[in-house]
Amino acid sequence: MNRLTPRLMILAASIAGLVACDDAKKAEQAQENQVEHAQEAQKERAELTQEQREEQAKLSREHAEDQHDLAKDQAEARNDVVKDVNDTTKEIRDEQAKLTNDQIELQQKQQKERADLNKDQAEERGDVTKDQVEQRNKDAKKVAEASNDVQGDRAKIVNDKREKLRDLEQRASELQTKAAAAPADEKTQVTTSLSGFPTKRQALERDIEALNSVTAANLNRATDKVEKELSSLDKTLDKAESRL
Repeated sequence: MNRLTPRLMILAASIAGLVACDDAKKAEQAQENQVEHAQEAQKERAELTQEQREEQAKLSREHAEDQHDLAKDQAEARNDVVKDVNDTTKEIRDEQAKLTNDQIELQQKQQKERADLNKDQAEERGDVTKDQVEQRNKDAKKVAEASNDVQGDRAKIVNDKREKLRDLEQRASELQTKAAAAPADEKTQVTTSLSGFPTKRQALERDIEALNSVTAANLNRATDKVEKELSSLDKTLDKAESRL
């Protein structure tokens, strides 16, 4: 038993040595693996960083291109807006110019129409005035003719009424002469019947003379009054004559 122990111890030591060696190799291998992993990771990180830089550069280029395109589009949009504004401004100015021309033409047309209207009205007034003058002349002529006719008729009427009054006065004078030679009672009756004759004759004479100055519109009425007064005197004479 004792003889085996050293061998076992050597074997154990050998095994332990082998194990230790194996562990050292494993440790070394593990360390190498770690280094490799670290290098690979670093490489991967480097590759990743390069890709990121490339991707970033690509994004920057795309962004720059987008910015350029956007700036181009904005510039084109501004140019379009400016062009539209200029076109619109030109259209507005053209429209304003057209409106101004239309207003000027309208004013000229209205002025011409007013001038023509004033001319026509002046001509019409001239024609109306001429017609009025001619009509007034005609009316004046008619009035003058009518006045002459009235005056002629008036003179005839006055003369006729005067003659009738003279006839009545002649009858009254003859009647008084007859009454003077008649019996007293008949004379009294005749005198009584003729009592109002002088007053009526004087009034009738004034009315006959008034026919010369009465207006044409009142001539017929005044003539009728004179005629009634003549008739009243005639009836008075008839009554007095009947007393003889």
